[in-house]
Amino acid sequence: RILDLQKEQYQVKVFIVSDGEENASREFRASQIGALIRCLIAEGWAFDYYGTDHDITSMADTLNIESNRRVMFQKTKAGMESARDQYMAEIMKEKMSFMESRRSDSSKK
Repeated sequence: RILDLQKEQYQVKVFIVSDGEENASREFRASQIGALIRCLIAEGWAFDYYGTDHDITSMADTLNIESNRRVMFQKTKAGMESARDQYMAEIMKEKMSFMESRRSDSSKK
């Protein structure tokens, strides 16, 4: 643990964008990264996987990305903009919920 905080006091989000299946790594295999992601999810981290013209289900499964945190988008400027806008809307919704729960917790003290 890097920070001396409880899981309820912070949020870590990782946004993975891919335009194809991973095929160039020299140090890590996707399965090794998936094991690390599984450990980080247990620590409260969240991972989102946005992919284009490949089997995002298979790759996201290998990386242990939860099914509700995967999005396929078109490999175009408009597709990327749409994916970005969708992601930002989700982040804002999650951020507002997180801040509201923090306010609620602090008012109980």
